[in-house]
Amino acid sequence: MRNLTFILILTAQAAFGQAELVTELRSQIDMEWKKPNPEFTRTSTSYFNSNNIQDFYIAPINWSGRSIPFFWDCDLSALEFLISSKNTYEKLTGTDADEIYKGTKLKWKDVKATIWVNDNYYNVELTNWHVMELNDCPGTISFPAIHFTKTFELPNARTNNLEGLVFISDKSLGSNKTSASPTQLARNDGKSIKGTGYDLNNDQILDLFYFTELEGESEWLEGNQYNRLYANIGGTWKCIYVELLEVCI
Repeated sequence: MRNLTFILILTAQAAFGQAELVTELRSQIDMEWKKPNPEFTRTSTSYFNSNNIQDFYIAPINWSGRSIPFFWDCDLSALEFLISSKNTYEKLTGTDADEIYKGTKLKWKDVKATIWVNDNYYNVELTNWHVMELNDCPGTISFPAIHFTKTFELPNARTNNLEGLVFISDKSLGSNKTSASPTQLARNDGKSIKGTGYDLNNDQILDLFYFTELEGESEWLEGNQYNRLYANIGGTWKCIYVELLEVCI
């Protein structure tokens, strides 16, 4: 009984420390950019349900100029997912995090993920979560980024708009038939939104929906991008990822 009590105390202390870390990091990042998410009409049940969706963190994947896969964790939802499931990590700050950009960097070991791109699947590991103290675009928000092990050399990495998905999970995706196609979903207010639909298990029912909303765009000025990823969870579309890509002037 004493051992069980000791374990419960340690678990509670770990959970408290994780919550403190998220609160600390969240206080460093402006969250006023977030907007209400549109609601879509119901669809048919397919790959995800209320249970198995909790095993995955899913996001659109990007590549750096060095062909390193990464995505932006703008609202820290990926950080919350990681520390709730992987509570052992290394924290680096200041120049230990990055000699030039400083900030806070968290490093995990053995965090597995799968990247899907161009009809291929790549098994990768998460290398770090990093929010920079300094950035190259004054006046913009320094959003955290999550990086993964390099999978391949990407031609024209800085300008190649290769689109794909990353699934962070210890569990297998259990599918090798992912497909993407242009589509549009009907909103509850009768309007529709165009984007990209993803079918993970080849049953002709969309499992994920990704779309972009432009902000402040004009004839002379490129606008910011507000991107959302929705998952079909038991027939209900739920927003599971959101990011703001600001124009660097």
